[in-house]
Amino acid sequence: MINGRLTVNDVARELKISPTTIHRWYLWWDSALEKPEGLYLPPYERTDGRKIKTFDPKDIKHFKKFQKNLPRGAMAEFNATYVWGKRGQSALDKKGISKAEVKKIIRDARKDI
Repeated sequence: MINGRLTVNDVARELKISPTTIHRWYLWWDSALEKPEGLYLPPYERTDGRKIKTFDPKDIKHFKKFQKNLPRGAMAEFNATYVWGKRGQSALDKKGISKAEVKKIIRDARKDI
């Protein structure tokens, strides 16, 4: 905790997932890739000069709901690009999308952050 706010590690511990998963959720969420309706990720604050994302402790319920309601395959293009390696390239090829296209969508969205 930093100044009464939860860090990514605190949230990850509560959800029993890795901090990397939460970082991936936000990288995907902040991109222009398609998202299912009805999902919500709480906003974060950067509370110090180290760019650490922090969250209100009340947001844990939103994270739990997001984790429970995230449909299988919702992050497929993102994961195919950043996580799955050759298998990901094959999946993107079947959809007619290149890794470069997905990376550009994500990179363009990060410029606004």
